[in-house]
Amino acid sequence: MDDSKAIKTMFGALANPIRLDILHALNDGEKNVTELVTELKRDQSLISHNLKRLTSSKLIVSRKEGQFRYYSLNHQAVAPLLKSVSGMRQFMLGKSDEAARKVQARYDLLVRMMPMALFTQLEGKITFANRVGFRLLGAKGSEEIVGRPVVDFVAPEDHPELLRRFKLMAEGRKLTRYECRMIRTDGRAVDVLVAEEPIEEGGQKGCIAVLVDITAKKELERRLEVNESLIKMALDASGVVAWEWDLRNNQVLTFGNAEAVFGTKPLNGKAIWAMIHPDDQAMIRADFDSHVKTPTGRYVRRFRIIRPDNHEIRTIEMRARILIGDKGERLQISGISRDLTDELVK
Repeated sequence: MDDSKAIKTMFGALANPIRLDILHALNDGEKNVTELVTELKRDQSLISHNLKRLTSSKLIVSRKEGQFRYYSLNHQAVAPLLKSVSGMRQFMLGKSDEAARKVQARYDLLVRMMPMALFTQLEGKITFANRVGFRLLGAKGSEEIVGRPVVDFVAPEDHPELLRRFKLMAEGRKLTRYECRMIRTDGRAVDVLVAEEPIEEGGQKGCIAVLVDITAKKELERRLEVNESLIKMALDASGVVAWEWDLRNNQVLTFGNAEAVFGTKPLNGKAIWAMIHPDDQAMIRADFDSHVKTPTGRYVRRFRIIRPDNHEIRTIEMRARILIGDKGERLQISGISRDLTDELVK
């Protein structure tokens, strides 16, 4: 790196009140992240993010001892700068800096209070995560995730989509929300909904991402799929068709053996009435009128139909319930039906 670029990088790193606070705190001696958080009264993820920037700018150095990493000033680079900048810093602590601190404090509060996970990444590597982000990935601190590739925390089957989105972000294109599976530090998978906004910092491209844990929602969807499959198997095995007739729009939904029982798959009320034997239609209408007045609106009735596919007369048993509105109006009829003809012949 030539001198002009080095100077630009160094002063770019210094152009932030938090980084200046960190440098002055380290001027008293080396400290770990926890000690800096306590002294500066800042969020741990924010301190870790700025430590990374100062380290990459060679203004500080670090060493690892046990489970902790200790940071100290790179005196060769920082000592003369601190001496010349100290006067400038006093000026920055005036009214203009006070306003900047208030804005920064509001931002810090917003990030801490966000109920969603917030991440930033540059060139495919995580540079920041809020507390919810740490919890989402099962991390105890920034050291476990900050600086690592995003792909490390994404399920293998979602890697192609992630890389495609990285390419679009590099082109500065806006992205739609999408769902993917993340892999926590403990190996457990979580489903998330992701919203991203491309960013650029120091010539590096990346994004700010907000993640919402939808694991419970996806698990419910998977259970519903299993339940629907089991219900379908039960209906198929018993020769029963389940149905719902929405009386407001006259539409009919069927589940199971509609064609085996009715000889067709009725899509509306008109098709149902057309199948009912003419001699039984008055009885069915009377049933509707009488049962709509009962507390439960439930009834069981046998009647005949004329199948539209082969014109056979078949005897159907129907168990149904009428859904009544607040004003006594009929909203929906739902129930199950099965063909009893062969049983009655026996």
